[in-house]
Amino acid sequence: MIDKIKDGKRFTIGAIDLFDFDPVNKRAGIGIMIIRGERKKGFASDALTLLIDYCFKTLRLHQVYCNIDITNQASYNLFLKHHFKVIGLKKDWLRVGNNWVDEYILQLIHSI
Repeated sequence: MIDKIKDGKRFTIGAIDLFDFDPVNKRAGIGIMIIRGERKKGFASDALTLLIDYCFKTLRLHQVYCNIDITNQASYNLFLKHHFKVIGLKKDWLRVGNNWVDEYILQLIHSI
């Protein structure tokens, strides 16, 4: 959960998680979501910084990755800011209404 404190009260404003955790190959996917009214305030960036640090220092992963649809410029920019590299494009990957949308796959490899 991603929380913020306002007037001494804690509010959940989003979530960040690991998926497809693979301890043998030392990798996991990262997903993140922030409610619309709390975006562009640095919460996602702070949470991503903490999770990347946890993945590499505590879980001792070799790499993390994410999947971002090409229309989600904010998420794309967030992961690029954290040094993820685009490693592929999945064509017509997501169905949105009657249309198909491509999806990027981005990866961050831990440099020791």
